[in-house]
Amino acid sequence: MLNLQKHNRLIFIVMLVASIAVTTSFIMQLSVFSSKIEDVALNNAVEKSSEREAFLKSFLKSAERSITALRNSASFRAFLEDPANKAPFAELALNIASGNRDIMGIRFLEPSGREVVRVFRDDLTSEPMITPESSLQNKFHRYYIQHALNIPIETVWFSNLDLNMEFQEVEVPFKETLRVLRPVLYLGEFKGVLVINYHMERMIDELFAAPLYKMILTDGQGNILVHHNEDRSWSHYKGDAGLEVEIPEFRHVLENDTYRGNTFFSRHLDLPTNNNLILVLALNDDYLALQKSQFLRTSVYSSVTTLVITALVGLVLVALFRRFFNEYDVREKSIHSLVKLNHQINSLLEKNKAYMEMASDGIHVMNKDGDLVAFSHSFAHMLGYKEEELSALNIRDWQVKLSPEQMKEKMSAVTGSASKYETRHKRKDGSPIDVEVTEKWIVIDGERLLYASSRDISERKQMEQELEKLANTDFLTQLPTRRVFDERLSEELERCRRNDTYLATAVMMDVDHFKEINDSYGHAVGDIALKHLTNVIQDEIRRVDLVARFGGDEFALILVSTDEVTAINYLERMRQKLAMTPLIVEGYSITMSVSIGIAAITSVDEDSHTVLKKADKALYRAKDLGRNRIEVFHDGNGD
Repeated sequence: MLNLQKHNRLIFIVMLVASIAVTTSFIMQLSVFSSKIEDVALNNAVEKSSEREAFLKSFLKSAERSITALRNSASFRAFLEDPANKAPFAELALNIASGNRDIMGIRFLEPSGREVVRVFRDDLTSEPMITPESSLQNKFHRYYIQHALNIPIETVWFSNLDLNMEFQEVEVPFKETLRVLRPVLYLGEFKGVLVINYHMERMIDELFAAPLYKMILTDGQGNILVHHNEDRSWSHYKGDAGLEVEIPEFRHVLENDTYRGNTFFSRHLDLPTNNNLILVLALNDDYLALQKSQFLRTSVYSSVTTLVITALVGLVLVALFRRFFNEYDVREKSIHSLVKLNHQINSLLEKNKAYMEMASDGIHVMNKDGDLVAFSHSFAHMLGYKEEELSALNIRDWQVKLSPEQMKEKMSAVTGSASKYETRHKRKDGSPIDVEVTEKWIVIDGERLLYASSRDISERKQMEQELEKLANTDFLTQLPTRRVFDERLSEELERCRRNDTYLATAVMMDVDHFKEINDSYGHAVGDIALKHLTNVIQDEIRRVDLVARFGGDEFALILVSTDEVTAINYLERMRQKLAMTPLIVEGYSITMSVSIGIAAITSVDEDSHTVLKKADKALYRAKDLGRNRIEVFHDGNGD
């Protein structure tokens, strides 16, 4: 009891000292902050520059995944096998570029630098196209191609952040560009270079979206690439002065990974781009005022919270010490037991360490009935079982795709030579895992056993799914692309041919005067307008219907179990809702309207192209008659 009272008094003293320390710290912080407000603001600039570095790293990592997925696609592998079979690869590249507005171009160049496949768009508002054979160029003289020829094969390399060039001259208006390259090896032979060009305008806008800082992005020599004052951007290309006229201490900025001046902070960005990038964040008066306000609120909140936590911790400690002293003997025995058990566990881990490191693939050996005879630690880890649990299992317990009869047939078909196939295993928790299995029969001590090795290919499968999504989903609106729409339209046409009573309609839709929205408010607002229209359409159509974006301001719909009259009712309601729901953005109120063409899908239509041609004619008649209206295709109306 005496010891308990002594510890309680000690806890009270600790709480009192902590409370005095918190109060004193708060008063000192207020005093120091009043004279060091710029230091606090620059500390936040340090964090902000780190966030911007992480943002660019995330973008470059995404670009690396995209070029890797394209490299590993079936279409590209088929093209490498037969260079004459380049149409599927070109179509895949076109779909990927259509789904990502930041991609300026995708191309594949031979070792000589000659373009073999090229998909390109002129600007952010235009749709990408496959470049005809006659317009393909030789890029051997470009610095990034020369560099790609000297880096390790099958590695990803990023070019300078610079301006796009055409015919060895800077393209005007300027196009901020970054290129991602990957030299390609096939069957031991260097085949060429895969290149994705990114238009960096959107990324730079988002990078500089911090109005409380005046930002400058330079290269390692101090040449200004992007400036908060647009007239100072790309100084090197204009023949203007660089960072030296902005910051007197510019040499410290160039020579140090991070440098803190009186009113600015600079950071050399740790990025894999070819030119070293430096981000400079300068403070302004609005930022200093905001930081002072935030600091005062945070300090008060932090001090009060610390006092409350200190009191609560003190009460908890009193209760814990009381219980500790009452149960000291029991705890001491438990500690000795835990130490002994820990020694046993460490000993067992050391014995199993060699087995765990033997193989990364899940190696397992079965008898002719599929019962496990032996397995590696990695196989137990892959399936989520303890080793003693796994040893009692049969192949039926983890094989997902094959029935017992199919498993017997597959085991019977295996020979003494290794065979390989893809399937799925089931983990202990029931979750599936994609694997590639290699197996063969072996004989040990006269017994015929099936030796198998399972390799986790979940990441590869996920990459294939991401590639499929890139090809089938519009990057801006997240709607299906033209490719998905055409497949669905062909299915609906086939249903009409099998059943004369089946009803379905195809719809083509354009935004009226969309170019004026882009010209008046900017492309960013134009993108928001397309998303706004997408939301209105999705609110009005049913789950069974389909809406897709063809590109630009052109949309298409399929309305199932719907004749022309019902389709008009649906679409008229949608058209009116769009007119009564103006887009409010950046202080502007923008009223949008659409022109719509409808065509019934019938069994006599030759193909899906015929159906779209009818809907297109109705759409152009709606435009000719004044826009903001719905027209239906009828043979008798001059269509």
